This record gives sequence, C-alpha cells and structure tokens, in this order.
Amino acid sequence: MNPPWIYGPKEVGEWIGATYGYGKEKRRKEEAPKREDVRIRLFRRRERTSNRLLAILGYCEEDLEDLTRSIIEPLYRSGFKKVISAEVGGKRIDLKNPRDLERFLPKHEGIRRLRLILAKGEMERVFIKIRRFYPCRTHPAEIRIEKGSKEDISRISNLLRRKGFTLKIRRSS
Repeated sequence: MNPPWIYGPKEVGEWIGATYGYGKEKRRKEEAPKREDVRIRLFRRRERTSNRLLAILGYCEEDLEDLTRSIIEPLYRSGFKKVISAEVGGKRIDLKNPRDLERFLPKHEGIRRLRLILAKGEMERVFIKIRRFYPCRTHPAEIRIEKGSKEDISRISNLLRRKGFTLKIRRSS
C-alpha cells in the first residue's frame, strides 16, 4: 500500500475520514433554551389629570381598568394563562384565569393598586404591579419576568409596544 501523499485529494480525504472520522458526524448536545430575568417598566403618553391637587403634588392618574386590560392581553396571548396569586387593593382574590379580572374590576371602584402573579409552565412566571396614582416621573406599571425564554420576552415586548406603551427593559441573567 502506498503512502497517502501519492494519491489524489479525494482519496486522501477518504483516507483521513476513515482514519480519524469526519467532523460532520460528531453529535452535538442539545442546549436547553436560555432563560433570563427581565424587568419591564411601562410608560404611556400622559393626559392631564382632572384633579388639581394631584397635579400640584406631581402625581398622575391612570385608568386602572384600561391599563390592566392592555397589559394582560399580550401576556395571555404569549401563554401566561394561569393565575397563581392576585391582590387587589391589598386584599387577595381568587381568580382562575387572567380574563376574570376584566369582570372583577368594573364592580369594584376605588382600587389603587393591583398585583398579579401569572405562570406559563413550571418555570416561567410574571409578576405584575399596576398603580392608579403614581408620581409623574415614574411608571404606572411594572412587569417582572422570571426565567422567561428570549422568544417569550420579545413577543411580550412587541405586543406591548403595539398597545402604545413605551418600554424600559432591564435584563439580568
């Protein structure tokens, strides 16, 4: 048998492949999807407050029903359909579905704060804080996503932008 340098490039490639193996045949380990924690602060175009005292103190007022509806819908679309905990005005309420909140809010007026914890699966959770009265320099709502995939985070942020929100996103792994 002749040494490999006597043969042409095709034969040499076959000889190397038979001796050392082809690089294409190496198995790649399947990587788990990267998960990250994200804090999203939501801002909206502010309208003038009807209450002069709030305006003097530097506070703004939001329509809690409308704000809640426009935040929950994108989360519901991206798969966060299970309510773990709901707190309205400091009192815990039992909800099975985030859409039940839309029926609950019109019945109870004067609510100032709303906190929700929604889950998609075993790992992914969303913590939502919504305030009716807030300092005008800050944000009325905050969404904190724990262990969310990049696809979910980008889907949620795109849907929120379509609703007319300005987002400040802060990532931490």
